[in-house]
Amino acid sequence: MPATSPALTGAGTIVGTVGYAPPVIVPIEGGEPRTLPYLTENDFPRRWTADGRGLFVARRTPDLTKTTIVLFELATGRPDALRTITLADTSGVRQFSLLVSPDGRTVVYSPGRYLTDLYLVEGLKQSAPAGDRSHRGPAARA
Repeated sequence: MPATSPALTGAGTIVGTVGYAPPVIVPIEGGEPRTLPYLTENDFPRRWTADGRGLFVARRTPDLTKTTIVLFELATGRPDALRTITLADTSGVRQFSLLVSPDGRTVVYSPGRYLTDLYLVEGLKQSAPAGDRSHRGPAARA
């Protein structure tokens, strides 16, 4: 399964998630992935800080109604919640795309909605059983 939500540093390190597992850090030049014990499967890496010492993460509620932008210091794992985005209308939301500026001051987001049309039709008559031609009018009954 390919990695999702990757974030690449200038130091040649990538962080991402595989499937629904918590994010891991993987050195591009090779080596074992390093787990980030303070992240969960609801955390999605967005970008590294400019100095590479921190990671901006989108922490979502499972129902996608809220997403909190959290800055984690990699050395300590200390989280700093920067802002929470709460959707006023969650109709049809199935995904949530989000970008963070390098300084963490600006966030751009877009909820992915899958909406359909539902029509209510009243006054329909039940169709006749198979072989019954009485519903086809006078010509069909002849």
